[in-house]
This record gives sequence, C-alpha cells and structure tokens, in this order.
Amino acid sequence: MHSLEEKNELLQRLDNAREGLIAALSGLSESQANFKPSPEAWSVAGIVEHLATVEDFVVMRVEKMASEPDDGNFKDSDVVLFDKVVDRSAKFQAPERAHPTGKPLASSLERLVATRGKIAELIRSAPDGHFRQHSMRHPVFGPMDGHQWLVATAGHCARHTQQIIETKTELNFPRK
Repeated sequence: MHSLEEKNELLQRLDNAREGLIAALSGLSESQANFKPSPEAWSVAGIVEHLATVEDFVVMRVEKMASEPDDGNFKDSDVVLFDKVVDRSAKFQAPERAHPTGKPLASSLERLVATRGKIAELIRSAPDGHFRQHSMRHPVFGPMDGHQWLVATAGHCARHTQQIIETKTELNFPRK
C-alpha cells in the first residue's frame, strides 16, 4: 500500500536530497562549476546536468509504468535500495544519453527544479498504492516498483551530491 505515510516519507527523501545538493552548490563560481578533477571526470555543472537528464527520464518511466506489464519487485527494502544507490564504492557507467553535454549549471539546476516539481506532484496526486502496483526493470538494480524508482531517484541525487563534495575537495579546485 502506498499510504500517505509512504508518500510523505518519499517526499522527505527527495527534499533532503535536493537540500543537500543545493547546499553543495551554494556560492560556486563559474570556474568552480566547470572544474573537472580529471579529463574523464564530470564537472559540477556536468553532474547537475546528468541529474536533470536522469530525473526527466524517471518522470517518463514512472508515467509510462502504469501501462506496462508488471516486471516484479526489487527484493530489498526501500532503505537498502536507497543505501545501495548512494554507495559510491560501487561505480556505474551512466548510459551515453545521460552524459552531460556542457549545459551551464544554472540552466541544468532550473531544469532539475522543474522536474522535481513534477515528481512531487506525481507523488501527491497518485492514488494510494499506485506506485507499488506497477514495476519496470532498472538497468542496474533490476525490477523495481514505481515507489522504488522514486526512492532510487533520491539516492541518485544524494550519490552525486557526494561526488560534488569530493570534487570541491580536490587539490586543484579553483579558489574562486
């Protein structure tokens, strides 16, 4: 059952992840936002663009999920799933379509905020049980219900917030 309590818990996870991201981005200059710790690494601006792209994709997935056949559920609890997504000791290669293309931090952040609004509205307006009744395969974690896709979205933001914080501690990170 996707009760009011579950909805509120999900909204709180997403809010906490967003607040952590905003705090990590606070006061960054353009040179800091575009700094890459290595040629193959993503800049902070690139990470935020990636988050916006992935969250747009999640909205499409969750909206489409109701019309798809059920694909089973992720076997671990939501808490375990969140922790697995956040854990940066396991590295994953993002699909090419989710790689940053060089958009400015401000435009990616604006897009991310708009998408977050859509996600929050989807959660608030969904009937009880809606997200638990439908599932779709995740490329890394296998079958997950709609609620778990949204838990993973919060974890994905928290994961990349950690990456931003790590980038900001790099030796060559610009002072201004």
